Amino acid sequence: MFISGESNATQYLSGIYCPFHFHDGVFYCRTIIDRFLAKLHVTKPVFEEVKIEKCSPGFMEQICTTEVTSRPTFDSEGKPIQVTEFVGLNSYREMLQPERVTAALTEEGGSLANVFSIDFYKALRFTLTFTLITLPLVLGLGSH
Repeated sequence: MFISGESNATQYLSGIYCPFHFHDGVFYCRTIIDRFLAKLHVTKPVFEEVKIEKCSPGFMEQICTTEVTSRPTFDSEGKPIQVTEFVGLNSYREMLQPERVTAALTEEGGSLANVFSIDFYKALRFTLTFTLITLPLVLGLGSH
């Protein structure tokens, strides 16, 4: 609900009068925090190992082989059983790979090019290049 006599830049929500952009910022911050907290837990399906014995006829006797395979477990409704476990910051550690970055930046490790061989940093380099170089050039040259 907008307050009469006020511009569209201000909004009245829950009895609090505040700038409209403040609520956008709260929404975006909450989304970022929710995604960060969600990465602290990993949900994965539960698998069971099953031994399958296959026999084929042979000349004097059967030839049998046993294979061990894994398959998902299902509940009584036929849905796969999933387990959620707390992994802390391990998801971020696996993505950022600080050990490889440290090794790449030390004297023995090589150069900055080794850092950009890590997938996350390749994607970061692309994003920053696009945002800081390509996008301004396209917007600047495209407006004429």
